[in-house]
Amino acid sequence: MAYNQDSTQSFTITLIGLLEGKGIITRLVITNATRGITYVWEAGAWTPSMPEAIEADSMGVQPQIENQGDTTDIIYGEFISPQVIPNEPSIQETDLAAGAIMGVLWTFTMPPYDINIAINAGHVE
Repeated sequence: MAYNQDSTQSFTITLIGLLEGKGIITRLVITNATRGITYVWEAGAWTPSMPEAIEADSMGVQPQIENQGDTTDIIYGEFISPQVIPNEPSIQETDLAAGAIMGVLWTFTMPPYDINIAINAGHVE
């Protein structure tokens, strides 16, 4: 089994659709549960602003990943960060019908320093 990355999403908002992509990130929701603020990235822009957090804030990362392939496939989301480990498995996958959207959730506590997070999505062959 091999994970084939079809797109990537980071807090600096680099969204890359790779050739023959099937698992594509269509929307990203970042929740700062401590402060009650929800940040949404959609159509290339953040609402209400870029995500912000301080030490000890409870954070949630929720990408919506669409299977843009022609058939049901195993679609995955992957959380990558050298500074923080999520509470959930870093790779989450599911069988997803063509055109369907899966939601993934990762949570973590903000450390006392800046972090970089990339969210990858793709399909399994």
